[in-house]
Amino acid sequence: MSMSEVQTISNLLNEEKWTRATLNNYIIKNFTDLDKLIKEAKKNGTLSEIRKVCDEHLKHTPNSIIALYVIGKLNFEEEALDEGHIQKLITLFIDNKRFNIVEFLAKETLKYGENKYAIEALIQCATNENKEDEVISLWERLVKIDYEDTDIVKRLATIKEKEGNIEEAVDYYKKALLRNLKKGLYNPVEEIWLKLVELTPDDLNFFQAIEKRIASEIGEDKAAFLLSFIFPYYKDNGEYDIAIDIIKKILSYTPKDREARDELVACYREKYKKHSRLEDYIKLSNIEDYSEDVNTAIDTFEKHIIFDAGSYVYHRSWGIGLCKEVKEDYIVVDFNGKPNHKMKLQMALTSLQILPEDHIWLLKNKDKAKLKELILNDVEEGLKIIIKSKNNEASVKDFKDELLGDIFDKKEWTKWWNKAKSILKKNPYFGLVPEKKDVYFIRKKPISYAEDIFNTFKTEKKFDKRFDLFMEFMEHGDIDSEYFGEMLEYFQGFVTSSNNINENSLKSFLLLSNLKRTYPYLPIELPFGFKKIYESLNDIYNYLPLIQDNDLKKSLLLHIKRNIEDWPSIFIKCFYTYPMKTIIDELISEGYQELVKNTFDEILSHYRDYSEIFIWIGKNIIAKGLYPQIDIDFDHAIMGLTHLLEISSRELNYDRNVITNRKIFNTIVDILFKDNLLIDYIKKSDEATVKRLIPTILNIEELKDEYIIKMRFAIKTSHPSIVFDDEVESVNVPGQLVVTQRSYELKQNELKYLLEVEIPKNSKEIGVAMEKGDLRENAEYKYALEKQEFLKQQVKNLRENLNKAKILKPEDIRTNVVSIGTMITLNSIDNEKTEKFTILGPWESDPIKKIISYTSPLGETLMNKSVGDVVDLVSQNTKKRYKILKIERALF
Repeated sequence: MSMSEVQTISNLLNEEKWTRATLNNYIIKNFTDLDKLIKEAKKNGTLSEIRKVCDEHLKHTPNSIIALYVIGKLNFEEEALDEGHIQKLITLFIDNKRFNIVEFLAKETLKYGENKYAIEALIQCATNENKEDEVISLWERLVKIDYEDTDIVKRLATIKEKEGNIEEAVDYYKKALLRNLKKGLYNPVEEIWLKLVELTPDDLNFFQAIEKRIASEIGEDKAAFLLSFIFPYYKDNGEYDIAIDIIKKILSYTPKDREARDELVACYREKYKKHSRLEDYIKLSNIEDYSEDVNTAIDTFEKHIIFDAGSYVYHRSWGIGLCKEVKEDYIVVDFNGKPNHKMKLQMALTSLQILPEDHIWLLKNKDKAKLKELILNDVEEGLKIIIKSKNNEASVKDFKDELLGDIFDKKEWTKWWNKAKSILKKNPYFGLVPEKKDVYFIRKKPISYAEDIFNTFKTEKKFDKRFDLFMEFMEHGDIDSEYFGEMLEYFQGFVTSSNNINENSLKSFLLLSNLKRTYPYLPIELPFGFKKIYESLNDIYNYLPLIQDNDLKKSLLLHIKRNIEDWPSIFIKCFYTYPMKTIIDELISEGYQELVKNTFDEILSHYRDYSEIFIWIGKNIIAKGLYPQIDIDFDHAIMGLTHLLEISSRELNYDRNVITNRKIFNTIVDILFKDNLLIDYIKKSDEATVKRLIPTILNIEELKDEYIIKMRFAIKTSHPSIVFDDEVESVNVPGQLVVTQRSYELKQNELKYLLEVEIPKNSKEIGVAMEKGDLRENAEYKYALEKQEFLKQQVKNLRENLNKAKILKPEDIRTNVVSIGTMITLNSIDNEKTEKFTILGPWESDPIKKIISYTSPLGETLMNKSVGDVVDLVSQNTKKRYKILKIERALF
């Protein structure tokens, strides 16, 4: 193991110590040189030794610039919490007003992720240089990670408002409000609330959510006071249902509020101004009498006001009826078959359902055909009709019950519902009722993206689905949001006790650890460390594939490395369960090259047993030429990949495990041919190696013609002494050459490849070589000319063979005797063994697959023989006698 980096760092530390180097002596190059040293140490596996040297040095020289920087960078590399090393450096250089180095250190820190003290340092640098725009940009970054800040976020809101960027201003004002609310500071909350009412009064969902928190965390009277500023907007715009809900909420907090009570009555009068008995019910309810309990008055008024002459009602036994008359204590209803039915008001309240004019049942009753046309042409309107008819809560079953059979047939329903599902999912006015499965409601106002995720999170029961939703929220949402805390509590619940640690505890621990590192100010509690999880979970390496998020996979590995003494052996077990480049990087950086090499050798030696890992190594390491220090057996790897390619192709031919084998086949093809890995290997290998490769790789039926052509050309140009079977026999065949359609097309494509790719490429090579002058001593020029002659000969041979080729048609095959295109079954007279041979042309000849050319000695012996004939066949200087048992048409 190389120790040069360790010695270098030791020398630098001693030099720093004995020369008493001051801050003024340091320039940025000193730190970039240290970065190069760290990079080299990682490559040579000496990081641990360097860390030990620096840690020891800091014990007696706590302000060592070199040691602080190296340890800080190593902590960042390992995604560990920096224990203040770089922060201390930044502070030292700020105090010394070396802002160029401060900027460098801060930017280096930010390469590993957003960091509060690094951004604050850059703000000081920008402020020092009066770069106002840069300061604002840095403020915007800072408030995203420092969720406790209230001053800067409000300043940003004010700036955006002055610029006319109201949307961004509103976002920042909301952040400021939420952060002040978390701190229980009412005065700034009130100030920002009033500003938001001015800028975005229609954001009802936000105001309602904040009002609930203010009521519980600061006081109900404060919540009522703030709501009073929203109410006028909805009243003035004629949205009386919302205005009434707001006033009722105010009165629930402050029931003695006379002004709010007067406003409620005013809204009632506007909403029900066409009601025939409005004033009677206002008087009856005593709602204008301040001595009457407000909740009782509201209840009395709203119970009576629902009935009016001309409105429709529904009774479960008598069906739909028209309300004809309303008196103080009874109503008269016309039901079908029960006209002028008189009911006491109390009975009517318990047994009748009020039907608005757009209720689905009324619309069906009036004109079913017209309703069908409406719902078909406007799916969204159809959804709204049904949801409103179900008191704003309609299940999938409700939709089906109302439409299938009564309005749609089965086919029409299926088509309509597919469109409806898409609308329910994408339209922000539709939502799922929390805690109820597949129950939809209509929102008065569209919700934010964050609230939509939160609502889905609450209805979801599976941990992994909730985990994915939380990660989506982290990517697109805002940690200041009121929804973030509730979702965070869900995962916090899995790490509150060490008595029941499971897979979800591990995932939650990793998630919370990462969040705590990124947002150190979040109130995240981890009552136990990773070692407890490791001790509680058997074979922790088996959990690596269960973690879907790649960042969390890396976190698990780094926790293992930092906390478990025997981490290298666990890393290898992790690699066998789920191969990752991070595993190899960490092992090599710590000097475990030999362990990695032994692991790779084991996998390559048993590539069929470890086929998935072997293919991963081929794709991610061999094909990319990584880790040359491991010295992977390249020959073994190529032979293994081609063998697996041949196996998967054969399995595909038999339709076995098609999805798995197709994936294996396509992946290996990509490894071997995407960047010419196999072609380059053929060109560099000796003739014996290439000959061993040919029987496997050139006879894979699933392989595209273009790959076979490229390989044949690479073999011919690199090893001209290698002659393919089809070339030998093609030259010796006089007259016509019988071939299959597939072989004919392959040769055509091979000719096309030579004419359109290789010959133009060769012409360019000749031109480039000629430009170098002195052609007599120009080796490149001579080689290019030799290649040109070779190409001309290849083209000539292909054209001659194609001109004399005759394509074999299945209908021309005779099976009364052995002929071209037949498959024959032979029985060995010597040992009673049965063998099958296919007779085709020289271009199809493949002894391994027992495909014999009719021009070969063996083929000529068999041609025109009949069932029952006995033939003597010579193979490898051995003569054997066979009897022909069967002749049939071959598949090709």
